[in-house]
Amino acid sequence: MKTLLVLILLPSFSSSVVAGDAVVAHHKRQDCHSGGEEQHPPPKWWRASMSQNGSTPYYAGDQAYEYYRDVVEFGADPTGGKSSSEGINAAVSAGNRANNTVTTLPAYVSLPPGVYLITEPVRLLVSTYLVGSPGVFGETVLKAAPELGTRPVVLGYDPYQGQGSANKNFYIALRNVVIDMTAVPKEMAARGIEWSVSQGSSLSNIKIVMPRGEGVRHRGVAMDFGGGSGKVVSEVMVEGGQIGLEINNQQYTLKGVKVKGAEVGIRVKRGYVVSIIGAEIEGCGIGLDLRGGEWQKGEVVGGVSVVDTVLRECETGVMVRDRGQGVVLDWVEVGGGENVAVRTGDREVLLRGDVKRGQVWVMGNRSPNDSQEPKTYPAPRQPSLVTPEGTYLTKPLPQYTSFSPSQIINIRSDPSHPVYGDNTHDDGPSISAILAKASTPGCNTVVLFPRGIYLTRSTILIPPNTRLVGEVLSTISGTGPFFSNPSSPQPVVHIAAPPNSDVTGPVELSDILISVQEISPGATLLQISLPDVSLWSVVLRVGGSIDTTITDSCSNPNPSTCLATHTLLDITSTASNIYLENIWGWAADHPLDVIPNVPAQNIAVGRGLTISHTSGPVTMIGTSFEHCVLYQYGFFDTRDILVIGQQTESPYWQGQGTSLRAPGPWEGEVAFHHCEKQGKGGDDRCFRAWGAYLDNVTDTTIHGSAMWVFFNGMDDNLWDDPQCEGTGGVCQTNMVFVRGTMEGVRWFSMGSKSVENMVYRDGEQIGLVRQGDVSGGWGGVLAAYFLDDGVGGDGGGGDDSGGGRVIVGGLTLGVAGVFGLWALM
Repeated sequence: MKTLLVLILLPSFSSSVVAGDAVVAHHKRQDCHSGGEEQHPPPKWWRASMSQNGSTPYYAGDQAYEYYRDVVEFGADPTGGKSSSEGINAAVSAGNRANNTVTTLPAYVSLPPGVYLITEPVRLLVSTYLVGSPGVFGETVLKAAPELGTRPVVLGYDPYQGQGSANKNFYIALRNVVIDMTAVPKEMAARGIEWSVSQGSSLSNIKIVMPRGEGVRHRGVAMDFGGGSGKVVSEVMVEGGQIGLEINNQQYTLKGVKVKGAEVGIRVKRGYVVSIIGAEIEGCGIGLDLRGGEWQKGEVVGGVSVVDTVLRECETGVMVRDRGQGVVLDWVEVGGGENVAVRTGDREVLLRGDVKRGQVWVMGNRSPNDSQEPKTYPAPRQPSLVTPEGTYLTKPLPQYTSFSPSQIINIRSDPSHPVYGDNTHDDGPSISAILAKASTPGCNTVVLFPRGIYLTRSTILIPPNTRLVGEVLSTISGTGPFFSNPSSPQPVVHIAAPPNSDVTGPVELSDILISVQEISPGATLLQISLPDVSLWSVVLRVGGSIDTTITDSCSNPNPSTCLATHTLLDITSTASNIYLENIWGWAADHPLDVIPNVPAQNIAVGRGLTISHTSGPVTMIGTSFEHCVLYQYGFFDTRDILVIGQQTESPYWQGQGTSLRAPGPWEGEVAFHHCEKQGKGGDDRCFRAWGAYLDNVTDTTIHGSAMWVFFNGMDDNLWDDPQCEGTGGVCQTNMVFVRGTMEGVRWFSMGSKSVENMVYRDGEQIGLVRQGDVSGGWGGVLAAYFLDDGVGGDGGGGDDSGGGRVIVGGLTLGVAGVFGLWALM
C-alpha cells in the first residue's frame, strides 16, 4: 500500500497512520534460518513477537539494564480508561536515564495498539525511540486530556543535555502514533509534539488531529525551545488546528507532509535553509507562511525550496515577508487559473496559478541592489530520478508490516555463528556468514540487529537481497590493523556482491550506526558498490562516545596524530539507484557521554560523502556530513544526483591560528593551490574543508544547502568566539569548490554562514560568489545558481580582488543578514 502512496503524486488523506512498507513478493522460504512459510497477512507486527536479546555494553549499574520497554508493563492503560502518562514516562526513564549520558543508556519504548489518555506530557530523552503500532495492526492513539492545556502531548526535547540546548538533542525518534487533541479546548495554545531536536532524530508516520473553527490556537508540531540542528520530518499528517507544523530550527527538510483544514499549513518561524518535498496542504487560509517571526531576535527565514507540492483550496498558497526573500517553487500546484500562489505580507500578489512540471519559479535579486521581477525558468528532470508521474522519487521508512515473525532473522540467535554485540568479540565473520545465508535466492527475510556494539576486525559484507534493521542505532564498529593503512582504505561495512555470485535484489538498511573503535586511518565506514540500495536513519560516527578510544586519544592541537578515519561514506562507480534519507556523518567535535576531564576533540577524518565515477541516480533527502578535513560532500565525474536538504560544518580546529592547514594531515584528491591564486596563501582561513566539492558533474539538482562554519583554530576545548568576531566575522574564505565540466547543474537555496565566498569556481578566470553580496539567512543565501546550463549562465567573468563581476549563475538573494544562535553539532 505504501509504495502506491509514494509513487502517486500527493494522494488524498487517509484516516489511519500510514503502514510504512514497500510491497514485497511472497516466496516459499529456502534455507534462510529457522522459520516456516510466511503468513498472509501476519496477525501482528513482528516486533511484538521478537525476543529482546540485545545488550548495552557500557551500562554501569548494579542491575541488568533492559533497553526494550513495553509501556503496558509499566502501568500504561491501552483502553483509555485512565491516565497513561505516568506509565509511559516510567517506561522512558527507567534505569536512571534522566540527566545522564547519551549513548550508554538507550531505550526502545513500545506503544502497543490502543488508546492512551495523556494528562501530563510524554517526555522523551536522548537515545529514545518511542514507537507505536503501524496502522495495519491497529492504531496507537495518544489522546490528550483537557487538563493537558498548553503543554505538549509529546515533549521531544531533553532539557538535561547541553545546559538545555536543543543542539545536543540527538537520537530521538517518534513513529507510528496518532495524536488526538480534540478534547483540549480549541482556544488554548496547545501543542501536539514539541520537537526541538538535532541530528540523528526521526519523526515519521505520525497523524495529529486538532479542533477546527474560528479561534482555534492549536499547533500540531512546534519547536518552541528553538536552536536545534534538525534533519527530516517525514510522512506526518495533520488535520485541523491553527498551524499544522511550525519550524524553528537552523535547517529542516520536510518530506511527504500533509495538512488539511488548518489556518496555516506550515509556518517557518525561523529556518536559515528549509526544503519541502511532496507536501499536500488542503483547505488552509495560508498553505506556507514564510514570513518568519521577530527578525530582530534572529527569527529569520533564509532560503526555502518547495518541490512537488500541492496547495489545494488555500486562500494564499505561499505568504512571504516581502520581495527580498529567497523562495524557489519547483512544480507547485495551487489549482491553476487565478488562484494566488505567492503573496507578500502586505497583500501584493507575486504569482498566480501553478508552477508547472518542468518549471522552477525563483524569487530573489539578480545581483546586489539590482532587484528584478521573480522569474520562471525551465527545469527539466532526469528520467532516472523521477517516478512515472514525473515527481522525484521518495521512499518511506520501511517497517516490513507484511513480514511474519518467522521471516525475521535475529543476528544473535544463530548457534552455528555466534554473535555477541559486546564491543569485545570479533563478530564480523559470523555476521557476514549469516547475511550471506539470509540473502539466498528465494529468501524473503529481514535481519534484525538487536541493540549492541558489534565489533569487527574485517569488512562485513552486505550482499544483494538483504534487509537490515537495528534498534536505537545498533552499532557496527571496526578495529584492528586491517583498517590501519590510509593508502589502501578498507570498508568497515561493504554493500557489494560476493565474488562469483549471481544473487540479485535490493538492499535496505535502517536504524544502524557505523563507527570505529580506535584511530583507523585506513577505514571507510560504509562503501556502496551495488545498484538498488536504500538507507534510512543511518549514522556514521567517529569519536564522541565512550565505546571508542578516539574520544580520549585526539587532544593534541596538531591532529596529525589522529587520522581517525579515511572516509565516512563512499559511493563507487558500480553503484546506482541509491536512496539516502536522514543520514548523519559526524566526526565528533565534543563527547556525547559523561567522561571525567574530557580532552579536546581534534579528530581528523579525511572525507565525508564521496560519489565518484557514478552514472547515478543518487537521491539524498535530509543528509548531513560534518567536520571532515578535505570536504563534506565530494562529487567527482558523476551525474544524475538529486539533493533535497543537506547540511555541513567545517572542523572547529581549522581556521586562523590552526596548527595544521588543510589538506593536512591528509593527502589525496583535494589540494588547496587555489589559495595562492586568490592571494590568500598567508591566510589560514583559506585552508579549511570544503562544504561541497564538485569536479565534472552533470545533470544534478540541489535544493537546500545549509553550509555552516564556526570558530578559528578552536583546538583547546574553550569554545571561544564561535562567530569569528576576532577576524571580522569571517571564519572561512571559501565554502563550495566548482571545477571542470558542469552541465545541467542547478543549485537552489544555498545558505552559508561566516564565509567570505560561498562559491569558488576554478579555471583560467576565478569565479566567486561573495557572501556579502548575497546576504541573508544566517549570513548568505543564494536563491539559484545555474552552472553551464544554458538557463541563466554564469553571468560573466570575475576575479578575487573585489573589482570584477561576481560570478552568479541565475539569481541571488539580497536581504538583511542576521546572525542567530550557533550550534555544537
